[in-house]
Amino acid sequence: MNKDNLIDFKIYRNNFQSCFQLVLTAISKRLGINTDIIWKQAGLLVFKTDKMELYEISPYYRRLRNDLNDSNGVKFIENTINNPLEIEEGINRMIDVTQKQSLGVSLDIYELPYCMYHHVNHTLHMIEIIHFNLEQGTVLISDHYYNYHGEIEIEVLKNSINSVLENVLSEACVFYYLIPPKNIPEIDPRRILEENYKIMLDSTINIGSLDKEFDVRGLKTFQFIEEKLKEIIFSNDLPKQKENRLEYMYDNLKEVANSRYSFSLFLDAYGYKNLASKYRDLNQRWTVLTNLILLCIVKNNVENMYERIMLKLYKVKSAEEDILNLIKHEVII
Repeated sequence: MNKDNLIDFKIYRNNFQSCFQLVLTAISKRLGINTDIIWKQAGLLVFKTDKMELYEISPYYRRLRNDLNDSNGVKFIENTINNPLEIEEGINRMIDVTQKQSLGVSLDIYELPYCMYHHVNHTLHMIEIIHFNLEQGTVLISDHYYNYHGEIEIEVLKNSINSVLENVLSEACVFYYLIPPKNIPEIDPRRILEENYKIMLDSTINIGSLDKEFDVRGLKTFQFIEEKLKEIIFSNDLPKQKENRLEYMYDNLKEVANSRYSFSLFLDAYGYKNLASKYRDLNQRWTVLTNLILLCIVKNNVENMYERIMLKLYKVKSAEEDILNLIKHEVII
C-alpha cells in the first residue's frame, strides 16, 4: 500500500466513541474502510476480569479482531510489548509499519505532555501514530480523544510505553494496524440483528470466537448492575474508594451507551431507519443513567441519589425490552 493514497485528515471527532474506538475508526477512514458498518455489537454481558472491580460490563460479545475479519474482511494485526527489554524492538516495528500506514498504540497518559493529566494520573490511553521523523527524534501523532495533532519526542513515546508496563496494572503495551479487504464481504444485517437479539435474551448463540468467561448476559445483567450499584453506594468504603468504584461503573455503562449509537449507524446503513431511531433513543437513556452516576461523584451525594439512579435503570431496561420486541416483530418473525 502506498502511503500517499491514504485519506488525509488530522483529528477525527465522535462524542460516542472511546479513545480506542476513535483511533480504530480514524485508521479505518484513512484506509477507505466504511466505518458505519464496523461497530455492530449492542449486547450486554458481565465478564470476569482481573481489573480493579473483578468484573467488566460490556456490550461486545465477540472479539473485535474476529468480528472485523469475519464480517468486514479487515485484518487486525496486533503486537504487544510485554517488558521494557522489548521497547526498542517494538519501536522499530512501529517505524516499519508507519512507512505505509498509521497505527494505534496504547500508552500511559501520565507521560503525555500535551494532556491535562500529564504527571497526574496513570491511565491507559490510545493514540494514533502517523509517522516517525528519525532525524529530529520525533513522532507525529493524532490523539483524537484529546484533540491533539502534532509531534512528541520518541523518548516521550518510549517513556509512556514503559509507564504502561510499570504503572498500569495487568496491562501490556499494545500496538496494531489494519489490512483492508481486497474484496469486501457482504454483511447480512438480519443475522447481526438476530445475534444481538439472542444475546439480550440469553438465548443459545455460538460465541466461540470470544475467549472470555462471562458470568451474565442479556437482560439479566440489569439485576447485576442494580445489586452492584447498591453495594457500592451503601458500602462503608472511604469516599475516594467509593468514587473510584463509581467511576469504574460509569466507564462500563458509558461504553454500553455508546454501542447503541454506533449500532444505529450500522442499521441506518442497511435501511433499518425505524430501529436505528430506537437505538439512538436507547443511547440517550443509557447516557442519562451514566450522567446521574457522574453527578453522584461530582456532588458527593451518593446515598441521596440512589432512588433516582434506580428509577432510570428500570426505564433503560424497559426500553431495551421494547426494542427487542420490535426486532422480534420486524426482523425475526
